[in-house]
Amino acid sequence: MRRLAAVGASGVAAVVVVVVAAFVLIDLPAEAGLEQATYVCDASVDPSTTSCGPTNAIAVLSAGVDRQVIATEEVPAVVRSAVIAAEDRSFDRHSGLDPIGIVRAFVRNLRSGGVGEGGSTITQQYVKNTFLTQERTYRRKVVEAVLAVKVERQLSKDEILTRYLNTIYLGRGTYGVAAASSEYFGVEATALGEGAADPASRPVALARTAYLVGLIRSPETADASLDPQEAELRRDLVLDAMVATQVITSADRDAAAAVPIVDVVRARSGERTGMGFVRDAGSEYVVDWVRRWLSSPEGLGLDANEVYTGGLQVFTTIDPVAQRAAFAAAAGPEGVLPDRSDPSAALVAVDESGRVRAMVGGRDFAESQVNLATGVDGGGSGRQPGSTFKTFALATAIEAGWSPLSTFPAPSTISFAGLDGGSDWTVSGGASSTGRWSLLDALAVSSNTVYAQLMVQLGAADVVALAGAAGVQATLPEAPSLVLGSGEVSVLDMADAYAMFARRGERLAPFVVAKVVDGSGRTRFRAELSRTRVVGSSTADAVTVALRAVVERGTGSAAAIDRDAVGKTGTTEDYRDAWFVGYSCTGPSSTLTAAVWTGYAGLPGQPTGSMRDVRGVSVVTGGSFPAEIWGRFMAEVTAARPECSLPTPSRLPGEVRTVAAVRGATIPPGALVTTTTTPVPSTSTSVGAGSTSTSAGSSTSTSVGAGPTSTTGAGPPPTGGG
Repeated sequence: MRRLAAVGASGVAAVVVVVVAAFVLIDLPAEAGLEQATYVCDASVDPSTTSCGPTNAIAVLSAGVDRQVIATEEVPAVVRSAVIAAEDRSFDRHSGLDPIGIVRAFVRNLRSGGVGEGGSTITQQYVKNTFLTQERTYRRKVVEAVLAVKVERQLSKDEILTRYLNTIYLGRGTYGVAAASSEYFGVEATALGEGAADPASRPVALARTAYLVGLIRSPETADASLDPQEAELRRDLVLDAMVATQVITSADRDAAAAVPIVDVVRARSGERTGMGFVRDAGSEYVVDWVRRWLSSPEGLGLDANEVYTGGLQVFTTIDPVAQRAAFAAAAGPEGVLPDRSDPSAALVAVDESGRVRAMVGGRDFAESQVNLATGVDGGGSGRQPGSTFKTFALATAIEAGWSPLSTFPAPSTISFAGLDGGSDWTVSGGASSTGRWSLLDALAVSSNTVYAQLMVQLGAADVVALAGAAGVQATLPEAPSLVLGSGEVSVLDMADAYAMFARRGERLAPFVVAKVVDGSGRTRFRAELSRTRVVGSSTADAVTVALRAVVERGTGSAAAIDRDAVGKTGTTEDYRDAWFVGYSCTGPSSTLTAAVWTGYAGLPGQPTGSMRDVRGVSVVTGGSFPAEIWGRFMAEVTAARPECSLPTPSRLPGEVRTVAAVRGATIPPGALVTTTTTPVPSTSTSVGAGSTSTSAGSSTSTSVGAGPTSTTGAGPPPTGGG
């Protein structure tokens, strides 16, 4: 025994010599930034008062490291005491090394013939986790000891302990006590200390604390969901250590040990890697949009490392109630289109401040990651908007001095010479039994023939310009057929553009991310509102009157809800795309605009092409499924909102013009006697009109004007209508 002690003493002396030499030669490395998961929160989390973290996030973005850094002042005293009691009782007294522990470990290692026990202090464990590898060699132990002493000279004990608590692995993909507390208990780490002042909750708080500390030595084997007996054993050992160090009483220990482990620890939910833990079905597309935005030049332009390991807190504008209502209406089990074989649906809702309150990009993110709500930006393509573009033509006309009560011939068919790549452009749909429609009534029945004439009268360039200013970002063809939806747009763009009318002519660029805070607490981004006047308020109000007629007695009646609501239907050629875009008031000065699209997106299990014979509907138009989805969604999100009405002017702006014929237009014999299938009473008597002007023949009156007759190829006309 004396010989063994002598060997041990000489060994220690040798180690001391080596350590002294190493202390001179080894420098303390710079500490690399800790990898932290990025958390995404919805609008229920107020960034001015609450942080976004594992307990309130809708999703986490990580590279396999789930960590949320906790500050020194946030570490509960009971956690500090428990860790010291269980891991390093001389922590507050030593200078980084525990000589007695080193000797004891050295002797045991000699007996075993290997390097099994390290005698490490908390400081040494922090050094190993931060600066070194996990190899077990004497050389690494020497370097560890040197660096531990140097760390103790630079940092306070509380700083060392906090850094240690932020670096330790505690199982289930979590690093640090903050992420682990959220994963195992569903509470923030600060809540572990709340039991100190509350006798009723003290046993649970102590049981949670002891359980976490018990995971430090071997987190995977002590997980209560894998081995409850081992978990209880580790917990009880920590409680015993806390009694031994007089942190708690024996009565406290017994009360905490009596708490069933299954009542304390949540079920295992899997490793947190990539984009996971999205709280609500359908919100995966929102989270993916956020991920793309963080990396894009239009967003923060971050590299992947910072997105997944930078500890960002991303506060979004998504209203959880609206988001759930949107997915439930569009694609939920009780929704309008719930089955895999049904057409896909996309929805975007934007409020009066430009905040995107809901976004449904598809039915199942696991099946397809293409966001159908954002078009090209979501990895897909745009969709033809159908007759929803007639609204922009109407607004362009009003801005040019036309009254929405101006009338055009309303035949069943009309042709325009040379406007289809040099051939005649023939348009059909939307006849009137009286032979004429006002622009307002023609919008209600979605008359293709009337709005084709208006588009030729105005020229496509001005309509394209107005749509672009309103928010349509896609490149649009300057062709007359645009009024029937020949371009390709995104659902987000259409919600943005129609929201301009809801704001009485002002556009605010839509945004999903309201604020981003990085891992150090610095604000990296804060959304700023920028208003742009697109059309006059009187023009926007007149458009609202026309869109109201669509819902009250036109093609959009399925979107009617128990409050003032307006909108426009759209259907494209061969029923490939169907839309409803509209808005409602949600309070005295607040509005909500939503765009809904349905169509086949080429997903597995879906047919392709036109939407025919779907759920008992022979052909899907904007007035069917899209209007129904919009109505369900809007009724749900406005149910608890105060009564309100959208603006209704006492007098419509502009000059009432009676157009007899548009230059280059030909109405086939008998086309004017075909009646429309949707008779709409004239609205010209319900709202005051401006001055009047009549134009006959070739429409050359100076008050009406022929307008440019673009020779740009119109292309085959979409089906149009509602």
